[in-house]
Amino acid sequence: MTNKKSPEKGVVYIATGKELFLKEAKISAKSVRKYNENIGISIFVDEKNKFDDIENLFDSIYFVEEPEYGFGDKIYAMKNSPYQKTIYLDCDTVVIGEISEIYSMLEKYDIAASNPPFKNDYYQPNHYQAGIIFYRDNDLVRQFFKKWDKNYDRINHGNDQPSFRETLSELPISLFKFPPNYNFRVPFASYINGKIKIIHDHNLSRVSDNTRNSFINYLNKSTKERYWFPNKGILEFPEKFGIFNRIITFLEKKINKRNANLLNYFPIKKLINFYIIKSFPWLIVWIIPKQYRNRMKKTYKEMMKFKDS
Repeated sequence: MTNKKSPEKGVVYIATGKELFLKEAKISAKSVRKYNENIGISIFVDEKNKFDDIENLFDSIYFVEEPEYGFGDKIYAMKNSPYQKTIYLDCDTVVIGEISEIYSMLEKYDIAASNPPFKNDYYQPNHYQAGIIFYRDNDLVRQFFKKWDKNYDRINHGNDQPSFRETLSELPISLFKFPPNYNFRVPFASYINGKIKIIHDHNLSRVSDNTRNSFINYLNKSTKERYWFPNKGILEFPEKFGIFNRIITFLEKKINKRNANLLNYFPIKKLINFYIIKSFPWLIVWIIPKQYRNRMKKTYKEMMKFKDS
């Protein structure tokens, strides 16, 4: 293990198994350094000889003695973070902005996570995506990691999210649900309000630096309300939908949550491809429900308050 003096705030990665994970972690760590000063960066790895070239990039390198090459390694890395306030990042992430508001937010909350892509969030608002997690070090959070480790071993279905969700329900954790700006999942349609801060996608490591930078600039060319559709790009939220929006808004108010869920299965949606949406943007409200949009606006505004604190 190499270990420089750890600052209060830091980022943690786990890269056991595939060499691809280390390649991705290097790209991600460089992106953290580019936009953020005075933040420590630590990585947990398995085979020492393969990772000698990363000592100048990471402040701390920890070697996992008995890796399982699964999500259990991630839980191990998270609970052994050397920082008081930690941002856990999957290796396939790129930070594209200054993120001090995350650490300010951890003055108030124990743990922060995002919901899965919006459809899952709309149907199951208590599900969480565990690839990017923010947390602080205290007795309750240490208890959380011990329980999560046990729950993962007990109910492991090849995924860490069910055990993560169950453990949150067992403890009085102060949880903040952060918006997709901090976990922008490229393969999924998304609603964005404000600046994207963290991108999450394996393809980020498979393109050149120039291509990656061009994509980053494209995503934040505007910070207005906008939608991301895979393979189609960004569509800004039209300021005036006209009569069509008034009709849809009226229907949204009349349909209760259960029926609104059923609306998402309505067969006509299969006929609405994104070329039609480009021509008739008011149809967006059928794709990304108003309830979800309003919730994301609220969480983004709260995050921005922490930025000013």
